[in-house]
Amino acid sequence: MRYRYLTLAMTLISLAVVALSGTVVGSTDEPTEAGAMLVEGQRAFNDGDFRQALDRWDRAADAYRERGEAAAQAQALVGKGMAYLALGRFPRAGAAMAEARELAAGAGDRALAMRAAIGQGSAQALSGNPDGAK
Repeated sequence: MRYRYLTLAMTLISLAVVALSGTVVGSTDEPTEAGAMLVEGQRAFNDGDFRQALDRWDRAADAYRERGEAAAQAQALVGKGMAYLALGRFPRAGAAMAEARELAAGAGDRALAMRAAIGQGSAQALSGNPDGAK
C-alpha cells in the first residue's frame, strides 16, 4: 500500500517539476537573487540534489517573503515541498505545501494553489493519512 502512495507521489512530483520549469515569477522583469535561487533550486532538483534544491528554494521563499511577493513566495514554497517529498520528509512537505496553497490562493493564482494542494495531498497520503489527502 505504501509503495502505491510512493509511486503516486513521485508521479505528482514529476508533474509539478514540469509545471514549475521555466516559470520564475516576480514583480519586475529584472533578474533578482530570489529569482536566481528559484532557477538554481529547479536545476538542483532536476539533477537529483534535493538538499541543495531545498536550500535554494528556502532562500528564495525568505527573500520573496521579505519583499512581500506572495505568489513568488508560494512558488518557492511549492519547490520546498517537492524537495521535502523527495527526501521523504512528508510532514514538512505538507506544511510547506499548505503555506504555499494559502499564499497562492490569496494572490489569486489558482493554478499554483492547485499544484500546492496536490503536493499537500501527496504529503498527507505518504504520511500515512490518506483521509487527510482528500
